[in-house]
Amino acid sequence: MKKILIIKSKNSVGGLAIWLKYLLKGFSNRNQQVQATRPMPSILFSVKKYNLIHIYEYSIFSLFITKIAQFYKVPVLATIHADFFASSKHLNPIRRFLIISINKFCLKNATCITTPSTYLKNILYKIKIKDRKKILHIPNPIDLKYIKSIKSLVRRDNFKVAQITDFRYTQKARAVIDTIGVVKAINNPGMQLIIIGGRGYYPHFKNKYSSINIIFKGLISHNDTLKNIKSADIIIHTSYLDNSPISLLEAMACGKPIICYGVGGIRELVGDCAVVSNSKNLIEEFQNLSRNKKRRLRLSKISKSRARLYSNKIISKRFESLYNSLIDG
Repeated sequence: MKKILIIKSKNSVGGLAIWLKYLLKGFSNRNQQVQATRPMPSILFSVKKYNLIHIYEYSIFSLFITKIAQFYKVPVLATIHADFFASSKHLNPIRRFLIISINKFCLKNATCITTPSTYLKNILYKIKIKDRKKILHIPNPIDLKYIKSIKSLVRRDNFKVAQITDFRYTQKARAVIDTIGVVKAINNPGMQLIIIGGRGYYPHFKNKYSSINIIFKGLISHNDTLKNIKSADIIIHTSYLDNSPISLLEAMACGKPIICYGVGGIRELVGDCAVVSNSKNLIEEFQNLSRNKKRRLRLSKISKSRARLYSNKIISKRFESLYNSLIDG
């Protein structure tokens, strides 16, 4: 039995936590014993008992465990979900330098790297990894069976639009203003915008923009997020920086028509199952979609079909195969 250790994110909410949840659920565990645990000093002293270490968040702890694994010749798989160059631009120079340096060290010294988009794969070429063949594209997984089991919220007689975001990042937070601008421009009393997500700039946005039609729910449970997705008529995703958001995959699995910006890896994620827009034509594109029920139904069918490509029954198996190949050499 091969022993794999996955170092969990320090955060128990958000896209990374859901990614791990879906990934673990899809494993067959036939010849692999997978353990996922949070960073703890004691783990650093037990690295040699594992056949592979899998990291997906980058910190001083990740740096140490990568170095120790190298010493014991234990392969390290690094999965990267975000463009750490762009996402750290707003930070002070010292913190930005530390984040970029730690990311670079872990990725350069990893045995293999996976990323959920070819967009991010190309970004990684910036760090000048000698062997580019060790950077692999493996999409994010979703658990279709689990998502199907979640019941929708009770619908009222209104048109519901939902957005899932993270207010920690300025590039995501300021794009929420675009979504709010759409609702205000349309000025339909029967339209309700639900914004899910917290942290960072969330209190400022809630205090400034909350209204009868614009509801900020903050951080809610994963199940409640899925219930809101299922009860929405349209999922909107405005962001000026993104890679491969799990929330859009979940919206696709729920068969929801999507309108989004084509930044980062989003365009390759959604394919032809979403209306890809930008800040200039968002209002016009949204109005067209909200008024055209046939178009929404067509996008709904395409979304459900495309979501099957990201089933954890497929994606988790790809990780299992990769684990085996890295361990066996």
